[in-house]
Amino acid sequence: MKLLLFILPVAVSLSWGGVQPRAQFRMAVDSSVVPDRYLVSLKIGHTLSEHWETIGQDLSKDGEDFRYMETINVYSVTLRDEYIVHNTIRTDPQVEDVEMDYYISFPEFESEEYYAIDHPNSTV
Repeated sequence: MKLLLFILPVAVSLSWGGVQPRAQFRMAVDSSVVPDRYLVSLKIGHTLSEHWETIGQDLSKDGEDFRYMETINVYSVTLRDEYIVHNTIRTDPQVEDVEMDYYISFPEFESEEYYAIDHPNSTV
């Protein structure tokens, strides 16, 4: 009986087309992830206004620290509610992928490797 109760909702959602494909979700495997910060890549030709209409929410107003990088059609946003990420943003068929933002570290350089160069116009 328990098995039947588990299978029934799945069968009903499949028959009604209730299962929507979701955009790929990526996350760094180390601890460099920025908590609650996401990068959303939109497919070529999909605009922010079309995206807001599809998901029913304008994250430039509803999210925190929103930034849009128009040249690559990607936006970053801080969202405290994972439900919005996984059940709203990722269900837009025109979203290429969603990725957790992450910190990037650069190699440290030894100061001894650099030296001052005298320049004729230098005031120091």
